[in-house]
Amino acid sequence: KKNFYNEIKRAALKNKQEEVCGLIIKNSLEELLVLECENIFEKKQEGFVISPEVFLNILNKNCEIIAIYHSHPNSGCAPSKTDIAQSEALCLPFIIYSLKNDDFYINIPQSYQAKDFLGRIYIDGIQNCISLAVDFYKKFYNFNASGFNFYLLRDGEDNDWKINFQKLLSVKSLFKQNKFIKKSKLDLQDGDLIIFQYEKNQIHLGICVDGEKVLHHPFYGLSVETFLCEEIKRNIHSVYRKSV
Repeated sequence: KKNFYNEIKRAALKNKQEEVCGLIIKNSLEELLVLECENIFEKKQEGFVISPEVFLNILNKNCEIIAIYHSHPNSGCAPSKTDIAQSEALCLPFIIYSLKNDDFYINIPQSYQAKDFLGRIYIDGIQNCISLAVDFYKKFYNFNASGFNFYLLRDGEDNDWKINFQKLLSVKSLFKQNKFIKKSKLDLQDGDLIIFQYEKNQIHLGICVDGEKVLHHPFYGLSVETFLCEEIKRNIHSVYRKSV
């Protein structure tokens, strides 16, 4: 369900004076749903609290909580110290919408437990080729993505090449901060980050595994391993490797 961000925005615009909140959940049919929740915090203009009973009811229905969302009526979308602490404590991504700036922030905490790398469903901004790579390197390479806005790398509605160029710069910056260095495309090794470019307006990430496969998450599909055939290799833009 691509447009759950629009549903979050609509909920926030209905109550511009208070922080609105809710959950993104996945049911047993693999459907994504937006569940608007009551904000039971005393000072609703300054924060939010969701009743623990809401979480228990969802888990009892065999649904999975994908993320927690809330609005910032009078400030930017960047998470507060409280937001970051809550996100880390609950081990769940926080999606924050700012009415002031009409913008989103997705905070994925370091405590977030990586799911299986194969067979993930696609969730725009939360489970895609970029988050798959981050989860992989967090598990095996002590990767740190704290303070990074994953909303900047969602697909969005516009495939303009300038936006995608900014995404490429953001990806490179994030990995360079984690001491990944550029390597030759002809010298692929297990664990290398592969950046693909299709035509001029589409960027895709993958991880080299077993020397002959790429682990990646196709747009709107399930995450898979694909053999690195010559046709796929022709679309390699650049390769990065974690420095020792």
